[in-house]
Amino acid sequence: MRLLVCLAIAGCSSAPDPFPPPANGIQIKTDAYTLQPSDEKYYCYTQRATDDVAATEVDVHAGSLVHHLAVFYTIADEPDGFSECPSLIKQTWIPLYGGGRNTPGMTLPAGAGFKFKKGQQILMQLHLLNAQPQAVTETTAVNLIFAQDPAPLVPAGIFAVGNLHFTIPAGAMNYAIHGGCSATGVPKDLDVFAVFPHMHKLGTTIELDHGATEADATPMVRIDPWSFGDQPMKMMSMHVSQGDYLKATCTYDNTTDHTVSYGESSNDEMCFAVVFYTPFDKLNACIQGS
Repeated sequence: MRLLVCLAIAGCSSAPDPFPPPANGIQIKTDAYTLQPSDEKYYCYTQRATDDVAATEVDVHAGSLVHHLAVFYTIADEPDGFSECPSLIKQTWIPLYGGGRNTPGMTLPAGAGFKFKKGQQILMQLHLLNAQPQAVTETTAVNLIFAQDPAPLVPAGIFAVGNLHFTIPAGAMNYAIHGGCSATGVPKDLDVFAVFPHMHKLGTTIELDHGATEADATPMVRIDPWSFGDQPMKMMSMHVSQGDYLKATCTYDNTTDHTVSYGESSNDEMCFAVVFYTPFDKLNACIQGS
């Protein structure tokens, strides 16, 4: 398997393309990959920015096996092109975009962009799971559409809220997990333009609450019922001030006969609300135990 990167000036093929590359930007597109029944894989694809650029739109064409798809820039080199990468994230990957099954792409607010320096490595990661009884072959691609002039754009990025130290007892119903900036407060001002909530198969509801204090917090996002097969990106315009209360609450029905813990596999669980915001300067998060 190799990475196929389509530059707009060159095109990809003389044949009609159902997901063509952008007129101003790049397309990161996989060759066809095949997963056998019950296979679970992490694949990474990298490309380097050929100039100082800023993406103002992320357009996604995800295959049916995609559990999550993420776009990062790296601060330490990964293999060029294709590689297997069996980890959810590394400290040297700075997240820019994340989505789950059937999550649409994103258009950033006017004046904002995901910025890349010339030569910087852009990484697309796929977490794939084949729950079908037969082998599946498909492709996945992401278009990054660039601004004509990146210089005046405000950098955009993400802020994660959630919990990565929890277990859900066997048979537990309506079991709640919490995590966020409830004790210390949000460490910086956030001009929020989107929220991506994320759980796995046992999730029933997920909510992100915001307020100046816990006493006046109200739902910023609530998804009830949660559907693992339809993970939405919630677009909004909202200001979160430094010191504010911000907490994610995830509720689960563990219908299995065993304890389920936090983990990267679709058979484990997660509890995150990924907040997209400006102005981004460095990766921050409020992630804790329940």
